[in-house]
Amino acid sequence: MQLLALPGANQVVLSTAFMNGGGLALLAESLRPVADRTRIFVGIRNGITTAQGLQEALNLGCTVVAVDTGTSHQIFHPKVYCSRSTKEARIIIGSANLTVGGLISNIEASSLESMSLADKGSADFVDSVFHGLDRMTVEYPDNVFAVRDAVQIHELLEAGRIVDESSPRPPESVGISERRDLDQVPRMRLKVTPLPTTRDRRQNGMTTTGTAGTGPRSVGGLAKWRQELVWESNELSRRYLTIPTGENTNPTGSMLFHKRRT
Repeated sequence: MQLLALPGANQVVLSTAFMNGGGLALLAESLRPVADRTRIFVGIRNGITTAQGLQEALNLGCTVVAVDTGTSHQIFHPKVYCSRSTKEARIIIGSANLTVGGLISNIEASSLESMSLADKGSADFVDSVFHGLDRMTVEYPDNVFAVRDAVQIHELLEAGRIVDESSPRPPESVGISERRDLDQVPRMRLKVTPLPTTRDRRQNGMTTTGTAGTGPRSVGGLAKWRQELVWESNELSRRYLTIPTGENTNPTGSMLFHKRRT
């Protein structure tokens, strides 16, 4: 792996939504020489990250940081991998997780970039990657924490926050355990600006069926702009929704949008 083979690499960070033992085993030969300088941020409570993946990362000598949002409706999902030396950085941003599927069998897309740290813009960008991940451990201490040993991994497994590769089952949105008393993780309250809700729009005069306002105004931290209805169809029939009535005809899943209100 070109990223892990960066000459003189003094820091490596791997950020992934899902990780399993098979995925780590595929990287073991490349990862082992820089493992003592590598931190892996990995999502849990997603029904895919496994106990074997966490243990393999520890066995290789990596620092492992688990990200548990406290809810299956909101998962840690970035796939960002970065290494840097004093002169150069290499970064991969894409869709692949640290799993066998992500590294071998799935159809994935990723971009590998090499950057000179003599360039201030590049250096600042790389700093933001490392510092952004590190900052999570400070801002969300209940949800972002180091995984230190096999005992802790077993506790996470018992609580249903990770899964066991040796127990075949289809992927789940969240781990399941009968020991719910072991899971007291609060929901991760992200520091983000929410998009305006329908209620926000109504309260601020914004509608989806007419014009409202003439200039920007703050709505939920975002600018409010004039909105105007530009198209509306007549009532749609079964034909235009391609819902067939014939016994030997199947729905196509498509719609026709060429009807116009006159």
